[in-house]
Amino acid sequence: MGHKAVIIDAVRSPIGVKNGEMVGIRPDDLAAQVVKGLMNRNQNVKPDQVEDLVMGCAFPEGPQGMLIARSVATLAGLPNTVPGKVVNRFCGSAMDALHQVSTAIECDDIDVGIAAGVEDMFSIPPGGFAPDFHPDLAEQEYYIGMGETAENLANDGNITREDQEKFAIQSHKKALAAWESGHYDNEVVPVDMYGEITVEKDE
Repeated sequence: MGHKAVIIDAVRSPIGVKNGEMVGIRPDDLAAQVVKGLMNRNQNVKPDQVEDLVMGCAFPEGPQGMLIARSVATLAGLPNTVPGKVVNRFCGSAMDALHQVSTAIECDDIDVGIAAGVEDMFSIPPGGFAPDFHPDLAEQEYYIGMGETAENLANDGNITREDQEKFAIQSHKKALAAWESGHYDNEVVPVDMYGEITVEKDE
């Protein structure tokens, strides 16, 4: 019988915006800072105890290609005994990474693992650099973006523009209130922008 998998901690980077202060940081450097921050605040877990780093990434190409999970492990200071794996399930990629680490623990394959996610939407264009759609699937509108998906959901669910805007406003208000109350203070790892500035909060 395997172990019961538990999450002992969770952190993230600040969320950047278009033309914001986080533009220009490499995704591997960004993710490595988060992993390093995670390890620094969990000194009871030694780097050589980590047996896998599974990273979700919807478009693993360009600066987030070439098995970025392994690059992140190295940049974060983990020993070279820590392997890396990239998972692609589009928007569910990081959640799938968590499922895979959890399953590996419960199956007794590993005892300690890190599940992570990274996505550079500034330097990787939507669809990737060279999308090559299957003509039959393209004819069936198989490949649709999130904008079209949102329109389909709005039409199918009779969700009005007013409903969406009210929801968006409330979401932003809740996020602002959470920051003001200190709710995110223990969740967000400050990101060093190559010595120029440090981004500590969502933009």
